[in-house]
Amino acid sequence: MDDSFEVGGTNWRGGGQTLVLYKLIESGGKIAVCGAYFNRGNVPGNVDRQLMRGAKLRLNGRTLLNVKYFPRLKDETASVARCKVTSKPWGGDISKTEIRFSRNNFEY
Repeated sequence: MDDSFEVGGTNWRGGGQTLVLYKLIESGGKIAVCGAYFNRGNVPGNVDRQLMRGAKLRLNGRTLLNVKYFPRLKDETASVARCKVTSKPWGGDISKTEIRFSRNNFEY
């Protein structure tokens, strides 16, 4: 993974962070999403797995893909990402992306 990956995530009350690195690429004329996540600092218990179950990548305000398949990295120096091809055709504006988390009908 390199500087071309976008970064999203959330901060925790104890000062820790869960950071998600992702990138959209073209694969066979479709959008593929590659990425991984890691924790930095104090992250409570198994909360990162629960968080990632509800993690979605949004493109232009619409959910493109649930990214629960992203692997958890030891830290930001690791370089392993997992990719998944979507059904959405490549092309158009792909610059407006964001990671959103949802749990119990609450999204952040």
